[in-house]
Amino acid sequence: MEQQLAQLAQSPHLLTNPHSKYSWLSPAVLSGTVHLIAAMTYRPSGKFSNCAAHLNAALAIVEAEMEALQVLPKVRGVMEMDMNPIAVREARMLLRIKFFCLENTALVSLTQMQLTQAQAEIAHAME
Repeated sequence: MEQQLAQLAQSPHLLTNPHSKYSWLSPAVLSGTVHLIAAMTYRPSGKFSNCAAHLNAALAIVEAEMEALQVLPKVRGVMEMDMNPIAVREARMLLRIKFFCLENTALVSLTQMQLTQAQAEIAHAME
């Protein structure tokens, strides 16, 4: 499964053909979601560097797409009612992905710290 997710993360266009049941999602949302799922798959197996790489890739994709939609804190005066309804829907999905990526980044950090602490305690107990 990890290999399939890695392949999809490298080639998200495999999911964006017009006959796919996910064709209503933009390529950025699909790619971000695939990277997020890949990161969530790597975390329990302890592959933190792979997990972090996928989370960073997803965050970069989301940030770039949100900048293209002009939905960033830097842009002042842009209200939801002023935006195209499709852009609003897209921005909501991107914000959800961003939230989940940030949440998983915190979880990876906590898991790494707990693992490091546990290893240190085991090493201390072995002495």
